Amino acid sequence: MAAIDQPTVDGFNTYFVSRAARQAELTVALSGLGADELFGGYATFKDVPRAIALRKNPLLRLGARLASRMIPNRTGTKLAETCRRPPDALAMYLLRRELFLPTERRALMPLPAGADSLTGVGSELLDELRAESRDLGATNRISYFELNLYMRHMLLRDSDAFSMAAPIEYRVPFLDHRLVEEVFALPDKWKTPDPRPKPLLLDVAGDRVPSAVWQRAKRGFTFPWQQWLAHGGALHSVARDAANDTAKWRDLALDPDAVAHTWNRFERGDRRVSPLQILALVVLRDFSTRHSLCAA
Repeated sequence: MAAIDQPTVDGFNTYFVSRAARQAELTVALSGLGADELFGGYATFKDVPRAIALRKNPLLRLGARLASRMIPNRTGTKLAETCRRPPDALAMYLLRRELFLPTERRALMPLPAGADSLTGVGSELLDELRAESRDLGATNRISYFELNLYMRHMLLRDSDAFSMAAPIEYRVPFLDHRLVEEVFALPDKWKTPDPRPKPLLLDVAGDRVPSAVWQRAKRGFTFPWQQWLAHGGALHSVARDAANDTAKWRDLALDPDAVAHTWNRFERGDRRVSPLQILALVVLRDFSTRHSLCAA
């Protein structure tokens, strides 16, 4: 956590991969960052259009509401929220990436001045994002959101901070500005699975990429946060102490009771609470304590 230059719940995997590479006496590495964003590799490229279609269809929307009541986990919670959002690509994209939903955020803190009540994002930024993506196709619009929001403000910063802590230096060839400009301008249909994932990238590579590589399931690299943070886990006491640090949450202008309530639900095994929400609270408390931060 000492390597974090801003509160985050991502990038820990980058730190350990980078440290392993450094231990293997590497000093520079190539990163694939940007490929999913440019060539349509993320699940958001499928999930956002599906969410919009669901929101526009009254029968599907009713079915989703009924299903959300029968799915007592985070998926069900987000499904119910989908039915409340407007059938708008940006609204659905932000929902896909949101860690705390509107009711959860309002329990923790009041709505910041100038923020959109639904997404919590600044209204001026939302207007700018919608204006700049208005004339894009469905796929390129999501690509625009991924590049300018998730990648730009989280993945790039986290990769830089955690890799340099190893230390190792990353190169991001997919983010060469000439490549980004060329690929981003290409038609949506060239980036849509056919059913190969990232078909445009595979066409460029040709036979140099064996079919066995792209035919296998996409593998993420995640940590067992649920197991570590839950009772009996290696990080349980850290999470418990963070959740019960009433003075710290008051210093940060967060409602201590809402933090404790979130933690208690997680402790009881409520699957509607994500372990990443608990991790976010742990990281925020640690970061603010080390840097002596408090609300203005």
